[in-house]
Amino acid sequence: MYAGVVAAFLVMVATYYHPGKGFTAFIEFPIQNHESEIPAVRAVPHVDHEGSGGYDGQFYAQMAVEPLLADRAIDAALDTPPYRARRILMSWMSYLVGFGQPAAILHVYSLHAVVAWLVLAWLITAWVPVTSGRGVLIASTAMLAHGPMMSVRYALPDLAAGVLVACAV
Repeated sequence: MYAGVVAAFLVMVATYYHPGKGFTAFIEFPIQNHESEIPAVRAVPHVDHEGSGGYDGQFYAQMAVEPLLADRAIDAALDTPPYRARRILMSWMSYLVGFGQPAAILHVYSLHAVVAWLVLAWLITAWVPVTSGRGVLIASTAMLAHGPMMSVRYALPDLAAGVLVACAV
């Protein structure tokens, strides 16, 4: 049953795929902010959401493309640069895995929370055996809770940070 929960999650993830734009729909770039995105992000085909105010993932994705925060355009692209700059680990990881290429970085960043969710789904089985209905219920409840799901839906760094803590435990 737990494998079914994971499979259902992956099916849900697949619905966010857009040909030519990958899974960038997770990032929630608002179309009205397209002009204030840093030029390297604007140049990469990505999903811009009509009628959305966007969400925090848009800021961290831009930081992933410009992790040194040296481009002056990043100051205008971020809502609160000092706050965002303190939460840069997942942006740096996406930059490194994307080999510094803006398109690859955006695609990596858009899926980092999905990978974190899958790692956490596996880690939970070390603490909660999923061999009984009770275990499946406990593990599934943890994985399908609002926090992990919102982190995936809006490409937030919170779940990945939580997984790092879980790994340390």
